[in-house]
Amino acid sequence: MARRDEIVYSEKVRKDMRTREIVRDYRGLIAEILISVDPMAAGQIKQRPRYIQLIGDMAPMTITRIIREGEDGEPQSKEYDFSRKSIEELKRAGYRAAREALKS
Repeated sequence: MARRDEIVYSEKVRKDMRTREIVRDYRGLIAEILISVDPMAAGQIKQRPRYIQLIGDMAPMTITRIIREGEDGEPQSKEYDFSRKSIEELKRAGYRAAREALKS
């Protein structure tokens, strides 16, 4: 089950990266097209809410992989247990792990 989850999550990251590349290429194409349009018309197009919504500024993206070490005997369901108790335990464990990593 752990390997299956790793494959699923890795594929999601790859898909997100591919989608981001497609969006980048799309934005580049639109910029090239607008170069061939009258500058006044291009300026008006760039002011349209739909253009701003679709093109906007592309925020930087960073992918950080965090691998949670499971405890011996821990049930597999721990990976998708979103109970308040489980979330609080995971937050505490993450805080400890971050502090430990920052010591290095």
